[in-house]
Amino acid sequence: MRTLTALALIGLTAPKASAETCTHQVTSAKPGWVAYKTTQKLAVEGSFSDTTLSTTTPANTVPAAIQGVSMDIVPSSVDSGLDVRNKTIAEHYFSKFLPDTPFRASVTKVDGDDESGTATLTVDINGVKRNLEFPYTVSAAGELTAEATMDMMDFSLGKAFDAIHTACKALHMGPDGISKTWTEVQLKVTATLAKTCK
Repeated sequence: MRTLTALALIGLTAPKASAETCTHQVTSAKPGWVAYKTTQKLAVEGSFSDTTLSTTTPANTVPAAIQGVSMDIVPSSVDSGLDVRNKTIAEHYFSKFLPDTPFRASVTKVDGDDESGTATLTVDINGVKRNLEFPYTVSAAGELTAEATMDMMDFSLGKAFDAIHTACKALHMGPDGISKTWTEVQLKVTATLAKTCK
């Protein structure tokens, strides 16, 4: 007891363990989409094979790491898992978009933490820019997933919608005899975040 008292009196204390600091960095990202057909709203999923991710930098939090990240997408690189369907979508849908206008999505605002939150993305499609909110979650392995819903008509895609609906009229007919193509599309983003601690 006397020894401890003496140490306290002369200002000597046991050293404190330093806190671990970690950084997060986006290393890859993949866009995805879900379109719908028939009155039963059957899903058709896909992605794009030709994308370019902007330069990313390490940050102390996930929100800071994804803030400002952007991606360019080449529409004609659509991949639905079926070659004949890819060709139909490219010829009867994306070919009706304004020429030479790649898709671009940029993270402009993030509200949340390292596990979940909402990222606001400015989505540029067909020459029209809209802000869409993407709720996100981050797994323990560092995989971030985010989804949002868009409507084709919000991006002046009436012509493209009419073309794909006409081309797929028979394929989009359900048991009720009604052919329906939905204007609603679900957008998805899957990103990998590398976590480094020291």
